[in-house]
Amino acid sequence: MNPLIDYSTKTTEELLELNKKYTKQLYSLSGDHPLYNHILSLRDDAQFEYSERMQLQLHKDKLKGEPAKIIEIGEIDSVTYGYQPDDDSLFIKAVADTYTKRNIKDENNTP
Repeated sequence: MNPLIDYSTKTTEELLELNKKYTKQLYSLSGDHPLYNHILSLRDDAQFEYSERMQLQLHKDKLKGEPAKIIEIGEIDSVTYGYQPDDDSLFIKAVADTYTKRNIKDENNTP
């Protein structure tokens, strides 16, 4: 942003005119001209301010319009599997069975 130009005080029509003016100046300059980057920066600042205003206006118009609708996309069925702390005996038995089955397989595979 150029600290010497306050784009927020300009109207949208003035911003459009500045954009047009800076674009014409850029077309008349070569890319290696010392002022080319400065004028390009001025045009970018004017375009940025204009686009910010347009975004704000669109947002305000959207808020004034129809309220957001809730879209029903369906239901989700879920089943939870896992450890149940009220039944420790089943868990202990399952762990013990795993170890005994592993030991029986190891004994059968041993030469």
